[in-house]
Amino acid sequence: MTSSSPFGAGARAAIAGAIAAVCVLGDVRPAAAQEAPERRPIRTLFGAPDPRGDGPGGISVAGSLFGSYDDNLLLDSRGTGSRPPTVLPRAQLRGASTGYESSMFLRLPSEQPSFRATVSSSGRYFPEFGEYVAGRQMAEASSSVAAELGRRSSLQFTGSGRYSLNASPFATAASLSASDIDLPDAADSVRLRSSNDLRGLVEFEHQWTPRKSWALLAGAHSAQIDGGPRHGIYDLGGRLGITLSQYSAFRASYTRQDIHRSPNAFVVHHLNIGGDYARPLSATRRTFIAFSAGSAAVESRDRLSLRAIGDADFWHEFKQSWAWSLRYRRGVTFIDEVADPLLSDGVSAELSGLLSPRLDFTSSASFARGVVGLQRGNSYEMYGARSHLRYALSRMTALYAEYLLFHYDFADSIPLASGLPSAFNRQAVRVGVMLRAQVVDLGRRQ
Repeated sequence: MTSSSPFGAGARAAIAGAIAAVCVLGDVRPAAAQEAPERRPIRTLFGAPDPRGDGPGGISVAGSLFGSYDDNLLLDSRGTGSRPPTVLPRAQLRGASTGYESSMFLRLPSEQPSFRATVSSSGRYFPEFGEYVAGRQMAEASSSVAAELGRRSSLQFTGSGRYSLNASPFATAASLSASDIDLPDAADSVRLRSSNDLRGLVEFEHQWTPRKSWALLAGAHSAQIDGGPRHGIYDLGGRLGITLSQYSAFRASYTRQDIHRSPNAFVVHHLNIGGDYARPLSATRRTFIAFSAGSAAVESRDRLSLRAIGDADFWHEFKQSWAWSLRYRRGVTFIDEVADPLLSDGVSAELSGLLSPRLDFTSSASFARGVVGLQRGNSYEMYGARSHLRYALSRMTALYAEYLLFHYDFADSIPLASGLPSAFNRQAVRVGVMLRAQVVDLGRRQ
């Protein structure tokens, strides 16, 4: 199992709830989507002193060494040159492996403009076959800059780029939770591939009155897999926000998405109306609720399909370090493994907190079910789960153990890209040691 995560948490990909939040090659949720509030900092020993991950600028490194046992190591060994030759195509193989994950991070200390870059690598060794299998190798960078246009208006530009070798299927899926649920994928199970994508977004916001604001946005996303034709996504929309009280707000938005995927093209109109409620219940308890409902109209091949969409988020913090969240989302989305749009109902949940100052725990699960091509007969379902336990030896090192589960099942009539089978199941257990350290300090953010 490979991942760009420095903590051995598995890839953020191919999970049930995730598939309902992705458009072609990335997350392009409508402008009305509301992010959960910033999580209360958890004062863990490992990774201190900044548990939010928003520390000083500079260069830091992270990595892990682990041992794992999977009940479905390899799914396809045809002609890759990097799989045990004795394994038949589509054969299920159970066994153990050892591996590593490493990352280097660069962050500028300035807020305007901001800049971050990451280079990561992973790989595994199979003792039974005496063979090393390279995992994902990735480089990515992002930057943003904002300008005040008078006292009430602002303009913000955001851009990012990413290049991956050995990218796994469903690697473009994004988690539905603002806390970045990490769930496993099929990274070591099928032919891996190279991918690259570029994203850009410009947003103009105006504070109409102290309680009312409106914004216009335009975005573009271009992506390519294995040197094939580029896919393009173009967004244009706006939103309105009204503060109703100290703890509640109303919001509405419209977004038009033009999606070009050779040889098909689609246009999706998203209309959402919703609200937010966030009120501290006490010094150690806080609850956040967000919801929206609307419609998505999909234009393709001289056809127009109208579907109801909506989402609801519930986030609750309790004691001094614990939080649990639950999210439901119904929407129309696109992923690169399937040519047609997906209408999905997805649910995801997470529980996390400190068992002691040295021991933290995270558990998450996600499930999605829907239809492909907006047709009843072409159904699919996906689900996954993860439990992660980490014990800090010091601020720089920690031991960890985790359990991973992943499943998907598409109707036989639905063709999947990259030679993926219509159904797949996988479970894994991993234990290891991780390291994180700041090697160059450029100072605090200004």
